[in-house]
Order: sequence, then C-alpha cells, then structure tokens
Amino acid sequence: MHAMATVPTLAAAAALPADLRDIAHASAHVACEVAPTEQDDAYRAFEARAGRRVQAEPNDAGAKVWLAIILSTHAGERGGLAAPGMARRARTPRKLAQAVAPDALDDIDRNYFYAEFPSRHGDRAGARAAVQMALAAPPRVDQLLADRAQARRLLQTLPSHT
Repeated sequence: MHAMATVPTLAAAAALPADLRDIAHASAHVACEVAPTEQDDAYRAFEARAGRRVQAEPNDAGAKVWLAIILSTHAGERGGLAAPGMARRARTPRKLAQAVAPDALDDIDRNYFYAEFPSRHGDRAGARAAVQMALAAPPRVDQLLADRAQARRLLQTLPSHT
C-alpha cells in the first residue's frame, strides 16, 4: 500500500491563477493517468515548475500549497524508504503558505486527512466511515480526473480485512 498522500484536487479551481490551475490539472493527470514507471520524472518536473513559481511569487500562498501537494503526492506514489523524507519536504512550503495566509489550506479537500487520521491510529471503523463519506460526495464536473484519483487513493487507505 502506498503512503497516504494528498490527492491534487481543486476545490476552488476558478480562483486559481492560470499557471497554478495548469499545474493542478497536470498533477491530477500524472496521479491518475501516467504509467507508474513514468510518474517519478513527471512529479520531479512539476516540483521544479511549482518551485520556480514559489520563487517568482514568494508571497503567493497558493503556489506554496501546490508545491506541498505535489511533493506529498510524489512521496505517496513513490513509497518505500524515500517516502518519509520526501513527505517531510512538503511540510516547509505548507508551513510557509500558512504563515503568508493562515487559511491557505481551506480550499484543499480535507477528506484525505479525515480518513488518514483514524487509519494511522488503528481505528479501522473510523477510517472506513471517513472513506465512505468521502466517496459518497458528488463528483465535481470540472474535477472528474482529480476526483477519480482521490477515490482510488481513498480505497487504498482501507485495511483489507475490515
């Protein structure tokens, strides 16, 4: 099972600048449609692209949030011994985003966090309930690809023997 990762979703896609919207959509494409053997290179390219955006706009919390999303998603997809270190790298831009805009993460779908917490703490019933609630949410017409990737990851969080 892959490590839990944040799936690229765009709860407020219309509010994102075009370049961040492109990064978000492309990141969902990589998570859902790119062959696993090619994902590592694709995520590295998006990390570089989002990193350049953060450098160009250091006060843009959205750019930092998307860099954190891409880093954590890459860590989850990669798995293995490298994943924890990669996931830790995502904390810095996330914390910087929150320093610039305390509500920067409000637009990020929190269903993963709700499902991840009980799962990590051995609460299988709580994890299953959170995943089922997330999967019951109606798909967003403009985010079908991201929602499909989210559903796949949420299902992976469920212990197989519950």
